[in-house]
Amino acid sequence: MSHRVKNAFALVNGIVALSARSATTPQDMAQTIGARLAALARAHDLARPGLVQAEAKIGEPMTLHALIRAVLAPYLDSDGSMKQERLIVKGCDVPIAEKAVSSLALVLHELATNSVKLGSLSLAKGGVRVDCSSTNGRVLVTWKEQRGPRLNGPPKRDGFGTLLANQIVSGQFGGEISYDWQPAGLVVRLSAPMERITAA
Repeated sequence: MSHRVKNAFALVNGIVALSARSATTPQDMAQTIGARLAALARAHDLARPGLVQAEAKIGEPMTLHALIRAVLAPYLDSDGSMKQERLIVKGCDVPIAEKAVSSLALVLHELATNSVKLGSLSLAKGGVRVDCSSTNGRVLVTWKEQRGPRLNGPPKRDGFGTLLANQIVSGQFGGEISYDWQPAGLVVRLSAPMERITAA
């Protein structure tokens, strides 16, 4: 719980700092922060149902690209545009099974949280490129951080978010996740069987 509360404050602090860079008036800044916090709340709603109650319904069908954009929306420009290529999503788009949406949203949310705190999304010029593909009955997602602070190798120990993401990918999806701490930015590769991710 302590980790989650600290993450929430770190995310809000990141959103305020990001909004302040482009705001021209206090009213503009307040509107921008409000829009980003609303987007963050929507991303949390996607990650929450499967954790709070098993019978919760997501609602309308979700695709992989739409889920990635929904989770990253708080860190884009307040009008939803992709200025400065803050988020690039490429490759195949597949429908996500309702039972997989909340868990996959949580994995993406952990990656975004870490990026806002320490990675490419902590800088105004930084961005994330997400490449999606499918091969041999598997869904492959590559998260590549760009134009962020230079990295000096992996952390000394895995944080709670990383352990949680690893457990979800391996346990629920029967997949694999790897982290490549390149000096230019973190690269995360996620692979899982198609039938564990996509809608029937």
